[in-house]
Amino acid sequence: MYANSDHKTFWGFRILDIDGSKVQLPKSSWQEFFTLNINNGKGVIYKYGYGLASVMYDFLNKVIIDSIIAPAKAYEVDLSIGHLKYTADGDMILGDRNYSSYRHLATLTKWNREFTIRCSRSSFTAVREMFEQDIVTSRIVTLKPQPDVKKPIQAEGFPEQIKVRFVSVRLDTGELEVLVTSLLDEQKYPTEGFKELYHLRWGVEGFYGLIKERLNGDKLYWKNCPFCETRFLCHHIYNWFRVYINPKC
Repeated sequence: MYANSDHKTFWGFRILDIDGSKVQLPKSSWQEFFTLNINNGKGVIYKYGYGLASVMYDFLNKVIIDSIIAPAKAYEVDLSIGHLKYTADGDMILGDRNYSSYRHLATLTKWNREFTIRCSRSSFTAVREMFEQDIVTSRIVTLKPQPDVKKPIQAEGFPEQIKVRFVSVRLDTGELEVLVTSLLDEQKYPTEGFKELYHLRWGVEGFYGLIKERLNGDKLYWKNCPFCETRFLCHHIYNWFRVYINPKC
């Protein structure tokens, strides 16, 4: 579908949501790498094998671009960076709060990929100030890495400063969210349009919801753990079939 340019875009970009979710794995030789302790609230602790699934999803066109199952303690930013080899010029990366670190933003900048990512209140000084102002606004800021990550940034060849735009949006609930984006042109990409763009991020949440609720995909039971990835892939195939062949299934 992409070869014929017959696909949906937003502001001319292919919108790619990246997100991670934990999935329960079978008891196998891999369990030592994926074990999480779960307390049932009564002092009884159960051990479960868990992995971290990461998906890059084109919500507008209902296409899974890439997915991976990694150890539960894997860093979501590392998995996100691994997805970038399947992106191209003209793609826009969307992400949640876990992806707003300087390292991730610098990596996307180095790859020349556009991005719009939700920020936590504690992520950057400008973000904290915008939450305190509690108004819909936009400001362009030059970011620099904190001293504790400056050397790794230099070692990996990432830019030591990046210019970004912080945009605040008012949700229908009345809550304020602050996004960090690479789209600096306020005339071409008006602040008001970011609310709609922000809502596209929930596409990947819907994908995980489909897997977990309809397919029990948060529990990838199998005798051998390598087959878990096969089953996870089957969920992707099912999603493709549901969207393009038989929406009623």
